[in-house]
Amino acid sequence: MITLRKNEQVEIYQVELALKEKTKQSPFIAVLILAKELGEIDAISLKANLLPTLPERACENLLKRLASQEYLYEEEYGSFSSYTLTELGEQSATDKSFWVGEKGI
Repeated sequence: MITLRKNEQVEIYQVELALKEKTKQSPFIAVLILAKELGEIDAISLKANLLPTLPERACENLLKRLASQEYLYEEEYGSFSSYTLTELGEQSATDKSFWVGEKGI
């Protein structure tokens, strides 16, 4: 039997990848559904209707996070902010789903 061998130089690359996976189990879905029902949402209405035990500041931070993920659009009125659903937020509220991001190399 004859065995042939050859050494090859192989280049290795690392690529950063960001994926989004659709999930039906996220606490943010309830916030998006409430925003759809109310037409617009703010920290006070979120606290009153859905999260009465959270401080108002925590509710505002939650809404800002959803805005940074492009589910909500923030409209500022001085020190007061109100949020409306974006197209992605509207679709997520209707489908009762949420896109969870994952990053890796």
